[in-house]
Amino acid sequence: MSKLLKSCSLLALAVGGLTLNSAPASAAAYYSGGATLPFGVYLRWFQETNGGIALGSCVPSTTQCFAYAPTGSGAGITAFINEQSMNAVPSDTPYENASIPYAETPGNGYGAGGEFFDFAGSDAVLTATNISNYNAATGPLALRGPAIQVPTVGSPVAIAFNPTGLTIDPDREIPAGAKSATGGSSALYLSRRAYCGIFTGTITNWNDPILTADNLGTPLVAVSTPINVVVRQESSGTTFLFTRHLEAACNGAVDNSHPANPGNLANYSFGVGTGGPAAPITWPAGFTRATGSNGVAAAVDSTSGAIGYVSADYTAQAISPEIASPPPAANLQRRDSFDAGTDVATPGGLPLDLPIPPAPTYTQNSIDGLVIPAIDTTAPFTNDALWSAALDAAALHNPHDDTVAPIFDPANPEAYPIAGFTMLNFYSCYFPATETTAIRKFITDYTNGGVYDTAARNRGFAPLTASIKTAVKNLALNTAATQIRTGPSGTFCTIATGS
Repeated sequence: MSKLLKSCSLLALAVGGLTLNSAPASAAAYYSGGATLPFGVYLRWFQETNGGIALGSCVPSTTQCFAYAPTGSGAGITAFINEQSMNAVPSDTPYENASIPYAETPGNGYGAGGEFFDFAGSDAVLTATNISNYNAATGPLALRGPAIQVPTVGSPVAIAFNPTGLTIDPDREIPAGAKSATGGSSALYLSRRAYCGIFTGTITNWNDPILTADNLGTPLVAVSTPINVVVRQESSGTTFLFTRHLEAACNGAVDNSHPANPGNLANYSFGVGTGGPAAPITWPAGFTRATGSNGVAAAVDSTSGAIGYVSADYTAQAISPEIASPPPAANLQRRDSFDAGTDVATPGGLPLDLPIPPAPTYTQNSIDGLVIPAIDTTAPFTNDALWSAALDAAALHNPHDDTVAPIFDPANPEAYPIAGFTMLNFYSCYFPATETTAIRKFITDYTNGGVYDTAARNRGFAPLTASIKTAVKNLALNTAATQIRTGPSGTFCTIATGS
């Protein structure tokens, strides 16, 4: 795999809480990259920790720090399996540090040449093929030990829109409270029939009767106004999460939950994946393409009638958005409900007619269905498959057996419907011990919460629940057969060089 070009812009994440009690003999940077969706969260997790190194100050020769290149989930997983840096220049680089080169000897693995890939970020789970390649005779299992994929935060996929020219009914009730808790950044409500229609290209105008009915019978526009749909054009974990939901929920089934416009849901058939060369999405030709959530958000913000999907931190939903002019986020139909003029509250919950915003509270309701797998200590290399299956099933592939229509949603009825986990992929074995200590401390810090949880909520993401945090610690830190350690040690941990 070829090295990242020297001109590649990298994100330097300050170590902050990772600062070791005693400095290593020589400073080092820990190289990582992949998913762009949690980019801002990972940056702040280190910036906002006491003792953190300022952005752009990570210099491998003088500083111990973490470097993260936001190249996309697919590139991150590929680099993780090959133990090498990504083979593509990052296309989404709002933050830069050109002083950290990913210098490697082409064709060689970890430890040969300069600095090498140490862990990866992804919004897609490790597939059976990924795991098979990792465990293959030529894969990293023997050298680096079993793969460890653990969640970091729950992430909603927000539907951002341009409100210019739209008349949104002022009587539309939205969840009240702080954005970090319940959201409510806009009063635009999109039913299941609405967003399935928009993102399949079957609803093309803001004057569509379904959108009018969603808006309590008030037309959103006075004159015909085309809907400009903006989608990602590069490999993206956000696209993976979004298309997986559309494929499950927008299935052509009869939907009688919409009292004003009953009928069939639009059928999504354009593919499920990251949208990269290995998993392309064949969006309708009339859709606009943009790079990164920042590119989509900017296109939506500057284009009348535009709508697109982004991570929540690029919308006005977030307390601390990633861009200066973030578009608002639509609120989506909750499971089994549609506003029919009722205001009957469920016990201890929302009124039935309230749509769900992409806020941390409701995203946490989406991910709380994770069934934590038991740790296999006799064959630890099987845990990656067990965890991947559990993470994949937790939110988007948790079908609800609805008596009216087969609607696929998280099990919790007050869950934001389009959500999943973003994850980090670690090796079990590192060298030298200073690197092991730093990585173990990072996992300890983010699962302890505090400023890490606050930074996630401020950007529209949901911190892990207490039970998930404990499970992550048990898998990666506390179980002898699976925990991250310093090599060489045992059959599946022969690494004895690197930095």
